Amino acid sequence: MAKVKAYVRGNETYYPFAYPVQMWTGKWAKKRPDNFALVDLDRGKIYTYKELHIRSNILANSLLAKGLKKGDVVSVILGNCVEFMEIYFACAKIGVIFTPLNYRLTPRELKYQVDFTEPALVIVGEEFAHNVVSLINSGINLAKEHVYCLRLPQSEDSLPFQDYEVLLRGSNSEDPKFDWNIDMEDIQVIMFTSGTTGRAKACMLSYRKTFYNTINDVMDDYYTPFSKILLSVPLYHSHGLNIIAVPILYIGGITVMKRGGIEELLETIEKEQINAWSGITVFGRMMLMVPEVEKKYKLECLQSLQLGGEPVPGHLVKTLQQKWPHIVIASLFGTTETSQALALPFQDAVRKAGSAGKAMFYDDIRVVDENNNDVRPGEIGELLIGGPIVFSGYWKDPEATKEAIDEEGYFHTGDLVRMDEEGYIYVVEREKDVVISGGENIYPAEVEEIISQHPKVKEVAVIGVPDERWGERPIAIIVSQGGQAVNIEEIRQFCQDKLAEFKIPDRIALADSIPYSGSLKVARWQLKAKYGGGIAK
Repeated sequence: MAKVKAYVRGNETYYPFAYPVQMWTGKWAKKRPDNFALVDLDRGKIYTYKELHIRSNILANSLLAKGLKKGDVVSVILGNCVEFMEIYFACAKIGVIFTPLNYRLTPRELKYQVDFTEPALVIVGEEFAHNVVSLINSGINLAKEHVYCLRLPQSEDSLPFQDYEVLLRGSNSEDPKFDWNIDMEDIQVIMFTSGTTGRAKACMLSYRKTFYNTINDVMDDYYTPFSKILLSVPLYHSHGLNIIAVPILYIGGITVMKRGGIEELLETIEKEQINAWSGITVFGRMMLMVPEVEKKYKLECLQSLQLGGEPVPGHLVKTLQQKWPHIVIASLFGTTETSQALALPFQDAVRKAGSAGKAMFYDDIRVVDENNNDVRPGEIGELLIGGPIVFSGYWKDPEATKEAIDEEGYFHTGDLVRMDEEGYIYVVEREKDVVISGGENIYPAEVEEIISQHPKVKEVAVIGVPDERWGERPIAIIVSQGGQAVNIEEIRQFCQDKLAEFKIPDRIALADSIPYSGSLKVARWQLKAKYGGGIAK
């Protein structure tokens, strides 16, 4: 058995069990080999725990045969599929860093992330393969021989990649044999987020973090071996990977993958007898937009529904609870740097509706003022998260790491919250400049950088305004060059190949000037006060 080192931070020492993430598939393959692990309804594909273990072993051995070693990076550009998780576990078994990339990004945005992490291998889904061709043609530091395409179309001659299954040929299914004593501080995953400057940051997530996050989720989200959870959020996000799929596979449950509109998802819950669902706040809003939804979908099998990705309004929880009183509806809170850090106990879901929850078992939270002093209950302060779930820092960015993690090991989230007398956290504003639309973070500085390059634009500021469906949508306040007329169609067209679709504003307002604060930063609060209620199209 591999040796596992202890994790020490400050005055506390954590002793992980000797079964970190890379060992889980083997344990379940022996204990319950024929139980379903992953079900992809869109492609009609199922993995048992035995199949997941065998496939991930074969891939791990194939990667070793290709010369990959501990610390190398494998990037994936994939939608939700069973292979996503087999690649995840294969990398973990040999110390290779798994890096999921957001397939919704444009080739320009992906180029930065690929160049920055320098993967030794990239695995791409067939629906995104042409984007990778564009990356290679743009001069990216990646050879086509290092790209494998999942479900490569047989008739496709324009894709210069090998099929993913070719990568697995010739390797055995035995546990990989390699010289590596498992250090829980080794980096297991790099997952991209973005700072308020708009520059994407690569979070380094260790084996230690994965372990404690998983235990947190199993304990506080009430996962069991009988959990059959619907996965309808992307696996490239922390929510899909670290809060749903990994904990469910740790505890021996079933992860059911399904994409589609809200009614397709509700139909899936009933047809597949789903008993747990963890999604984004938008799903809750969309459910209420379906006429007589509680009569059409009784959801008698569903026991719990968790919502997150943005603050969950108390009235939304209460309305959903009234329509389905048998379902426990609660909220969760997390960041890419910590994964889930707050959970609302199910028994308090209605009593504390609107709260993001309490600290989980293996994390510690503080709410502090600008001098890092704890504020009193009810006062607003910044949320700090500590404990073994905190990430190891930002890849190749020690300065940003130093700013984010203090000397005591607390991660400074930048989120403004208040804590009540019972320790429940209420989010006042999440990274106040960030627009959260349908669970996706949109960073104004990134959008502003693109729009400002339009020849008719002199100045631009982007803010979020409430949207009934998506929670928020970005709008651009523009000062034009010489008072020229600017319309939304030409702005959207200009952004089309430079920003992911969800980041492009669908409304604009023309202004004479952009207000600035004393520190020469855009006074977004003034813009929100002026434009937040209604926008000129």
